[in-house]
Amino acid sequence: MATINFTCIVCGNDKYSIPYSEKFNVLECTKCKFGIIDPIPVNDVLVNLYNTESYFNTHMQQEYEALNEQELTESVNKQGTFHFQYLDKILKQNSSVLEIGPGYGLQLKYLSNAGYKVKGVETSENAVSFIKNKLGLKVERSSLEDYEDKTKYDILMLNHVLEHYRDLHIAMLKITSLIKIGGHIYLRVPNHDSYDRRKMKKEWPAYLPFHISYFSKKSLKILLTKYNFELICMEEYVSDTFLQKIPKYFKKFIKYFMFIFGISPYINGRTITIIAKYNA
Repeated sequence: MATINFTCIVCGNDKYSIPYSEKFNVLECTKCKFGIIDPIPVNDVLVNLYNTESYFNTHMQQEYEALNEQELTESVNKQGTFHFQYLDKILKQNSSVLEIGPGYGLQLKYLSNAGYKVKGVETSENAVSFIKNKLGLKVERSSLEDYEDKTKYDILMLNHVLEHYRDLHIAMLKITSLIKIGGHIYLRVPNHDSYDRRKMKKEWPAYLPFHISYFSKKSLKILLTKYNFELICMEEYVSDTFLQKIPKYFKKFIKYFMFIFGISPYINGRTITIIAKYNA
């Protein structure tokens, strides 16, 4: 049973299903497949959750402060190269990049090394200290909602961040206030309408108490259009859950076969990657 009167904040529909009801409920719009946690945690509860060991084990996945210089360089190059395959489509010479929620800032360091102007906005005190002192980058400790900056950036990055905001409308308004007209947003979010989620059900690893919003491709398209973004690309990948029982030497063939025959969207993995242009 929902504790709130549900109206989808993306498309306005008032009908929902409950695909998850273990430690909390997730209410999913029957029309656009946008999901929202129920009840929405108050801010103090979220602050406590963000400072638990489980949060950092889930999101950081590595003790970056313990890395030596060589290990840190390798991590910067590994993460940076992954994100650069998408960012390379929109980066120009002298592009300015603001990453919201950069964690320990490895992708920002990669872009800085490549000559781009970068800055981060991060709520974690430890992460801010690491970015400033270990990576030598500009970063401010602030929530997105409280962040004040008159600069308009060419690119805003949010890597597994958009799902964390208590008020998605306020977050999107702040995002649009920080981006140039003609600039781009680079988003990665968990895919609630994925093969992984359908297969794993309540064991899906993105069902977490600090994930407020749950996105599908359809809900993201509607949301971005509402805030004057033009979708440039939206990419998924073939589910690792699906591929895990397939012999390694067959995996490339299977991926190619599914792409050619349009099967990939039905066997999609946990994450959606989006690039969109701001046209307001």
